[in-house]
Amino acid sequence: MRYEKECDPELIAAIHGIIYEIWRIKDKIKESYQKGNNPPAYLRTRLKSLYKSLAEFRSVAVYYKEFSSIENLLVLGENYIKDQKRNLPPLVFQTSILW
Repeated sequence: MRYEKECDPELIAAIHGIIYEIWRIKDKIKESYQKGNNPPAYLRTRLKSLYKSLAEFRSVAVYYKEFSSIENLLVLGENYIKDQKRNLPPLVFQTSILW
């Protein structure tokens, strides 16, 4: 649980913003190629700069998030949920597994 205290939500939001900007610039580059043009050099320079910033931010970032059992269904497996439903009292199952 110490990771929850180490997580910086503002840093995570900045990382998400950089990823979105990278996606947006890649989309512009792709559109430029589809139109038969070479993309402007500044887009490639900006992309390189964003990747560098992203690497720096990721190197110090700690991401912490709690997921419900249903969100983790692929990790836990359907049988785990079925076993818990069978083994737990209904109220415990609803509050512990289905929350």
